[in-house]
Amino acid sequence: MIAACPRCGHTVRDTAAFCGFCGLGLAAPQPKPPPSAQAPLAQASPQGEDIPHQSWTLTLVVLLAALLLLAVVVILGVVQVRYGRQDRSRAEQNMSEVYYQQGLVYLQQKEFTLAAIEFELATELNPQHEQANAKLAEVRQTLGIVQPAPTMPIPAETSPTIQPEPDPLAPLRAAYAGGDWETVLTLAERLPVEAAQDGEVRQMRFEAYYQSGQRLVEENKMAEAIARFDQALALQPDHALAAQAKQWAALYLAATESWNSDWPQVIEGLATLYSQSPDYGDVRVRLHDAYLAYGDQLVGQGDFCAASDQYGLALVIAEDAEVTSKQDDAQTRCAQATAAATPEGPTAPAGTFVGRVVDQTAVDARIIYIHGKVLDKQGQGVGGARVQIQAWDWKAAATTDGAGQYSFDGLRDPVTFTVTLLDLPSVPVDAPTAWHKITWVNFEEAR
Repeated sequence: MIAACPRCGHTVRDTAAFCGFCGLGLAAPQPKPPPSAQAPLAQASPQGEDIPHQSWTLTLVVLLAALLLLAVVVILGVVQVRYGRQDRSRAEQNMSEVYYQQGLVYLQQKEFTLAAIEFELATELNPQHEQANAKLAEVRQTLGIVQPAPTMPIPAETSPTIQPEPDPLAPLRAAYAGGDWETVLTLAERLPVEAAQDGEVRQMRFEAYYQSGQRLVEENKMAEAIARFDQALALQPDHALAAQAKQWAALYLAATESWNSDWPQVIEGLATLYSQSPDYGDVRVRLHDAYLAYGDQLVGQGDFCAASDQYGLALVIAEDAEVTSKQDDAQTRCAQATAAATPEGPTAPAGTFVGRVVDQTAVDARIIYIHGKVLDKQGQGVGGARVQIQAWDWKAAATTDGAGQYSFDGLRDPVTFTVTLLDLPSVPVDAPTAWHKITWVNFEEAR
């Protein structure tokens, strides 16, 4: 609406706060509220009730009920957790007792490594199990395992509720550390294929196969030992010691399987093994007995020279009065047979030098010698003649002096040597030898 300024009479709006012409401040009229807004203020609530106060009371009641419900839920949760922990503790104690009883069974069977594993599981579940702790210490002492320092138990209020995952290789490592090779192999076979191919597991399996094979050798179970060495070589084909162990066991097994039936084959295998490992099992005794038995067999066949050789080889391994006596007798018969078979007189072409064992003399020293002469038709010594001795693939030569004499001193083995002349036509002769003896072999020119 339009109004006039009280000072200057200039026209202004009734809602203006001051006159736009003279600047007089004008009092703005208060607007009248609409009828709909005045009625509630003018009327009083029925029976004098206070509506805002009633609303706040209802809100407080709802809030208290919600808090009470929340408190009940929290209390029930705490009680459930508490009883859950008690149930878990009882279950762990029961399982600890099961492990303990199984450990007693293994202990009675003398399976000490498996017993130790069971007692360890029992004490892990129940550190206060006094009997399991005592048995675990006893078994560890038996296995030679140092008892670990005891640790303080964690109080029940602060102990973690989540147990660490057990190490699946812990029992295998414990058996390996204790040298229980059969248990190592048993536990390794139970592992999944992926775990069995792990580098550490393969090394433990190889060592278990190899070491158990060596134990079987000590027990003279050669066929089983060879099978274990084969299993070890399947894991490490280039392992030199495992390959050698298999070879030695195979030589010994082949020799013993031919015992009493093929003495040359027995001697060949045992002599090879003895040359490589003289302390291998009872190979020394076996080879000595094989030489002796073969010598007896050759005597029965009338081959006294070869029998003398076998007796001599037996004496190289071990001196024995009975074997020495057998060799002396075989040498005598060998010399007699050689002399009888040597061509004489007209049976040998003129100018041929015929070899003959003429004597065998004893000496005090432990030596083996071959001495002799080369004589012409007049019985004079032939100087400068080369004389050769040979046994198997070994040979040596000596030259006669002006008197026709030659000698081979310091021979190593008491065997039969073949003696012949290199530069003159000759008939060779087999000359048996022995410790403490000089064998005399002469070559005489046939007329």
